[in-house]
Amino acid sequence: MSLIEFRNVTKKYKETNALDDFSWSIEEGRIQALLGHNGAGKTTAFMIANGVIPFSSGEVLFKGRKLSTIKKVEKRKIGFLTEKLKLYEDLNVKDVLDFFSSIFKIENRKNKISELVELFDLSEFLKKKIKKLSTGMYKKTLIAVTFLNDPDIIFLDEPFAGLDPVIVKEVSGILKSYRQDMGKTIIISSHNLHEVESVCEKVTIMKQGKKIESDNLSNLFKKYSLYKSFEVSYVINGKTINKKVENELVLTELLNEIKSENNHSLSISENKITLEQIYNKIYQDEKHV
Repeated sequence: MSLIEFRNVTKKYKETNALDDFSWSIEEGRIQALLGHNGAGKTTAFMIANGVIPFSSGEVLFKGRKLSTIKKVEKRKIGFLTEKLKLYEDLNVKDVLDFFSSIFKIENRKNKISELVELFDLSEFLKKKIKKLSTGMYKKTLIAVTFLNDPDIIFLDEPFAGLDPVIVKEVSGILKSYRQDMGKTIIISSHNLHEVESVCEKVTIMKQGKKIESDNLSNLFKKYSLYKSFEVSYVINGKTINKKVENELVLTELLNEIKSENNHSLSISENKITLEQIYNKIYQDEKHV
């Protein structure tokens, strides 16, 4: 089921189309990514989906109904972390969570805050002022605030930006467990393609306001003829030979050839296909220019 669906949406800023006949479906209960270079239209799509800005033409549906007809109480089930969201620097973490839980009018406020403090491992930072937090702890606090009102669908704009690898892995683990345990739908926009690949089940790629691809990774790899390759190193009669093999069929042929020799040794390493490879190939494809 699609929770949010864009149908041929265009968003104009003066003479520029931030979104250009953009169609996009967000499926329930999955972690998905919306990718593209800066200025591709990702943040605009996020803001429209959250009702923050209007669109020029087309249609946006939330659970099959026009977004414009959705009541405020239902829109609270959509969470949005934007890069521009700033926390009050002179408050401590506990005060921030208390403040936003009152803004969201959350029932069982104390229990919900305790749940998120445990999930994000914030207990030892509750009395620490926001301005004293590290970048990683600040970002985790921001995401915790986004989760406070228990939204069904959560948009995270650059959740990994500025984080060290340890915190990135920690945040990724939180997102995956939150989706698995709570059945939430999470949409990520990020330039950290390695981490997107590790957490997302589907990717949508934008360019100049248009959707150019939307599928799971295995299907995209096949469509763009990207297959895992191999580095083969072997020694025959004292001579070392190194070869790069482009696919498994050629590898099998080479192994049969090597085995026919009586005097040989062999090592094989696999080169994995990555989301970055397919992203770069799609962006360089002339038909998408």
